[in-house]
Amino acid sequence: REDRTRRGNVVHYRSLGRTGLRVSPLCLGAMMFGAWGNPDHDESVAVIHAALDAGINFIDTADVYSAGESEEIVGKAIAGRRDEVVLATKFYAPMGSGPNEGGASRHWIIRECEASLRRLGTDHIDLYQMHRPDPKVDIDETLAAMSDLVHQGKVRYLGSSTFPGSAIV
Repeated sequence: REDRTRRGNVVHYRSLGRTGLRVSPLCLGAMMFGAWGNPDHDESVAVIHAALDAGINFIDTADVYSAGESEEIVGKAIAGRRDEVVLATKFYAPMGSGPNEGGASRHWIIRECEASLRRLGTDHIDLYQMHRPDPKVDIDETLAAMSDLVHQGKVRYLGSSTFPGSAIV
């Protein structure tokens, strides 16, 4: 199916998995926005705006990218344009030195989702992903916490990143 963007660009959006959510075939990865790459917030926001104007509606970041700075930059860029964006972020990596500041426990997932929502300046995340498998936490605890976020309306869809196929099966 062919769709046109605000500026008339033709984009062939596709479904995200077997959902009805339509995403651009390209996703803008935001890992290098902030201290890990380009620390200039205005330049990073301009890149995001150029991508949105070209029809890319899918942006991916993570809490750990530049210690949350990437999410803050993405939040600035999508302010006033939130409805145009399918927003993905991830959790897992340590965000501090405390014993409960990372991983896939219910405690961390709930806490870090709230922190990501604040940094992104939004009331929901479209795709919330577990960045890595956590062998120390029962997957049932992780999935229940993520499911609860969906039921609370804070997350729309769930996913995984950098998981081996065998872990997903």
